[in-house]
Amino acid sequence: MIGAIIYFLSGSDAYITFGLNDGVRVITNSFVINYIPDFLWAVAFVLTLSFFLDNMLTAGILVVLFGTIFEALQRYNIIKGTCDVLDIVVEAVGVILMIVFVKGDINEKQ
Repeated sequence: MIGAIIYFLSGSDAYITFGLNDGVRVITNSFVINYIPDFLWAVAFVLTLSFFLDNMLTAGILVVLFGTIFEALQRYNIIKGTCDVLDIVVEAVGVILMIVFVKGDINEKQ
Protein backbone atom coordinates (compact mmCIF):
# COMPACT_ATOMS: atom_id res chain seq x y z
CA MET A 1 0.00 0.00 0.00
CA ILE A 2 2.80 2.43 0.88
CA GLY A 3 4.54 1.55 -2.37
CA ALA A 4 1.41 2.32 -4.39
CA ILE A 5 1.00 5.65 -2.62
CA ILE A 6 4.60 6.61 -3.39
CA TYR A 7 4.18 5.54 -7.02
CA PHE A 8 0.94 7.42 -7.66
CA LEU A 9 1.84 10.61 -5.82
CA SER A 10 5.35 10.95 -7.19
CA GLY A 11 4.53 11.75 -10.82
CA SER A 12 7.39 12.72 -13.07
CA ASP A 13 8.91 15.18 -10.58
CA ALA A 14 11.48 14.18 -7.99
CA TYR A 15 9.27 15.21 -5.09
CA ILE A 16 6.00 14.35 -3.47
CA THR A 17 3.74 17.21 -2.44
CA PHE A 18 1.48 16.71 0.54
CA GLY A 19 -1.50 19.03 1.03
CA LEU A 20 -0.52 20.28 4.47
CA ASN A 21 -1.38 23.78 5.71
CA ASP A 22 2.01 25.22 4.86
CA GLY A 23 2.44 23.30 1.60
CA VAL A 24 5.30 21.21 2.93
CA ARG A 25 7.16 19.35 0.23
CA VAL A 26 9.00 16.19 1.05
CA ILE A 27 11.92 15.78 -1.29
CA THR A 28 12.63 12.22 -2.30
CA ASN A 29 15.22 10.90 -4.68
CA SER A 30 14.65 8.54 -7.56
CA PHE A 31 15.65 5.53 -5.46
CA VAL A 32 12.68 5.99 -3.15
CA ILE A 33 10.28 6.64 -6.02
CA ASN A 34 11.53 3.80 -8.22
CA TYR A 35 12.69 1.04 -5.91
CA ILE A 36 10.95 1.23 -2.53
CA PRO A 37 7.62 0.18 -4.12
CA ASP A 38 9.37 -2.87 -5.64
CA PHE A 39 10.94 -3.72 -2.29
CA LEU A 40 7.60 -3.42 -0.48
CA TRP A 41 5.85 -5.47 -3.19
CA ALA A 42 8.38 -8.29 -2.79
CA VAL A 43 8.10 -8.23 1.01
CA ALA A 44 4.30 -8.33 0.93
CA PHE A 45 4.21 -11.00 -1.79
CA VAL A 46 6.69 -13.34 -0.06
CA LEU A 47 4.87 -13.03 3.26
CA THR A 48 1.51 -13.73 1.60
CA LEU A 49 2.80 -16.70 -0.41
CA SER A 50 4.60 -18.17 2.59
CA PHE A 51 1.31 -18.10 4.49
CA PHE A 52 -0.31 -20.27 1.81
CA LEU A 53 2.70 -22.47 1.00
CA ASP A 54 4.00 -22.88 4.59
CA ASN A 55 7.51 -22.53 3.19
CA MET A 56 9.23 -19.14 3.14
CA LEU A 57 12.13 -20.27 0.93
CA THR A 58 9.83 -21.62 -1.79
CA ALA A 59 7.74 -18.46 -1.59
CA GLY A 60 10.89 -16.34 -1.92
CA ILE A 61 12.08 -18.24 -4.97
CA LEU A 62 8.67 -17.85 -6.61
CA VAL A 63 8.59 -14.10 -5.90
CA VAL A 64 12.05 -13.52 -7.43
CA LEU A 65 11.14 -15.75 -10.39
CA PHE A 66 7.87 -13.87 -10.94
CA GLY A 67 9.65 -10.50 -10.75
CA THR A 68 12.30 -11.67 -13.22
CA ILE A 69 9.68 -12.92 -15.67
CA PHE A 70 7.78 -9.65 -15.33
CA GLU A 71 10.93 -7.63 -16.14
CA ALA A 72 11.71 -9.89 -19.11
CA LEU A 73 8.20 -9.35 -20.47
CA GLN A 74 8.80 -5.61 -20.21
CA ARG A 75 12.18 -5.95 -21.93
CA TYR A 76 10.63 -7.60 -24.97
CA ASN A 77 7.65 -5.21 -25.05
CA ILE A 78 5.15 -7.96 -24.33
CA ILE A 79 3.78 -5.87 -21.48
CA LYS A 80 4.08 -2.12 -20.99
CA GLY A 81 6.85 -0.92 -18.75
CA THR A 82 10.56 -0.26 -18.49
CA CYS A 83 12.84 -3.21 -17.84
CA ASP A 84 15.22 -2.49 -14.97
CA VAL A 85 17.57 -5.13 -13.58
CA LEU A 86 17.79 -3.20 -10.31
CA ASP A 87 14.08 -3.96 -9.79
CA ILE A 88 15.02 -7.64 -9.60
CA VAL A 89 17.92 -6.92 -7.25
CA VAL A 90 15.75 -4.83 -4.89
CA GLU A 91 13.03 -7.50 -4.90
CA ALA A 92 15.61 -10.19 -4.13
CA VAL A 93 16.96 -8.11 -1.22
CA GLY A 94 13.42 -7.80 0.16
CA VAL A 95 12.91 -11.55 -0.13
CA ILE A 96 16.25 -12.34 1.53
CA LEU A 97 15.52 -9.98 4.41
CA MET A 98 12.13 -11.60 4.98
CA ILE A 99 13.60 -15.10 4.89
CA VAL A 100 16.35 -14.17 7.36
CA PHE A 101 14.36 -12.07 9.81
CA VAL A 102 10.89 -13.58 9.71
CA LYS A 103 12.02 -17.19 9.48
CA GLY A 104 14.46 -16.54 12.33
CA ASP A 105 11.67 -14.99 14.39
CA ILE A 106 9.42 -17.98 13.72
CA ASN A 107 12.18 -20.41 14.76
CA GLU A 108 12.76 -18.49 18.03
CA LYS A 109 9.07 -18.65 18.96
CA GLN A 110 8.84 -22.41 18.39
